Amino acid sequence: MRKYRKVKFSYQGSGNANTLELKLVDDDNTNFGRNWLKSTNSGWREIEVPFNEFEYWWYGNDSYLDCSKIDIWFAISMKEGDEGGSGTVEIKGLEFLP
Repeated sequence: MRKYRKVKFSYQGSGNANTLELKLVDDDNTNFGRNWLKSTNSGWREIEVPFNEFEYWWYGNDSYLDCSKIDIWFAISMKEGDEGGSGTVEIKGLEFLP
């Protein structure tokens, strides 16, 4: 059984509205991720995401994310409907929860 079942963090942003991405990458470079569209220009928001809500994105094993050793990546991207342009995003309080 996994020790942790979800991830939690807070963020705020300014500037144009774009997509915030959170990626979990394991030892064989399997990438699972989650997007929040048009979300980067907000006051402080708290996000709590169960691991089973992350989607397979690329590389490695498409059905299994080895959570015993993962890298965590945040990215800002421009998806359809986003504004592009510039801004800032501050992330704090990253936690893994049971």
